[in-house]
Amino acid sequence: MVDRVRGDFGQWHAWVEEFPIGANVNCEVIDVWQVGTHVQLDRGPEALLLNSELTWDAPVTDARTLLRKGQRITVQVVQIEPWRERAYVSLRRAVNDPWKQFSASYKRGKTAHARVTQFTGTDVEIEFEDHINGFVPRAEIARGVNRAEDILEIGDWIEVKVIDRDERTREVKASMKVRLEEIEAEIRNSLLAGETPGPPAEGDEPEEPEPLQEPVEVQQLPRILVVEDDKQQRLELSASLRTKRLTLW
Repeated sequence: MVDRVRGDFGQWHAWVEEFPIGANVNCEVIDVWQVGTHVQLDRGPEALLLNSELTWDAPVTDARTLLRKGQRITVQVVQIEPWRERAYVSLRRAVNDPWKQFSASYKRGKTAHARVTQFTGTDVEIEFEDHINGFVPRAEIARGVNRAEDILEIGDWIEVKVIDRDERTREVKASMKVRLEEIEAEIRNSLLAGETPGPPAEGDEPEEPEPLQEPVEVQQLPRILVVEDDKQQRLELSASLRTKRLTLW
């Protein structure tokens, strides 16, 4: 995003200030292709309008069915990259801005579902259920995972924990690793609760306690990556593993 890399690209840096992310601006359609649209912002740079940013309704497979060359439209600035001399805009967000409606609910510690939209060199870009944009730093994917692409694909739905929100870039920073650690704790707690014997029934002879076993180091245990949105299914999975010594992550 704009604040992550900064070089010296003259006019483009001036446009970053003049056309902040989230601003609605008028523009003219320069060209329309099947996969996207090229527009000229008034007194500003040319920009790309991707098909995914045309409407909130059913996905558009051909931009030419909605737009034509020379048409005047109002779009919202989504991203300006001076170092690449590139700008992105959205038609649908100019009509209905999810950030203004829902961003206040994304407080630190909130658990949310999001869809993977893109892989970058430093992050995994995501979009939440209410169309708020966000990202997961690669270091926040999961323990022991070096490449996010090894366990995720574009279009996958994941459960994350909000760790920060940036009003200027209109993005939510989230962690998949923190949420996985919470799930691991939930499963461990459920195992402990399920294996704790209740009080003996009246008339029953108390059983002799079994001799204590040597503790098993966590580092020696096999690990399983659990990505399951439904809490009940996670607990059912944990119940099936009660007789096995496994570490879930």
